[in-house]
Amino acid sequence: MKGGRRAGGASDGHERVLRKEHLSTLMAIGNLAFTLKSQNHHEEAILLMETCFQLRKQILGGHYLDTELSLETLT
Repeated sequence: MKGGRRAGGASDGHERVLRKEHLSTLMAIGNLAFTLKSQNHHEEAILLMETCFQLRKQILGGHYLDTELSLETLT
């Protein structure tokens, strides 16, 4: 380990962080929205669902299946 680097190339003490535009992050946002909805936190759930839809539309396009499903949850 020369220069304090690990085999994966990450510096010691640092983690890789996914951005909100990453598909896994979008899935987590959608899952959290459904969890909030099931706990009767409807306003928070709707805000997250809207955010998720807008990001998916921006990243994937309007005709991608996940984007369409996000839109259906808002109606």
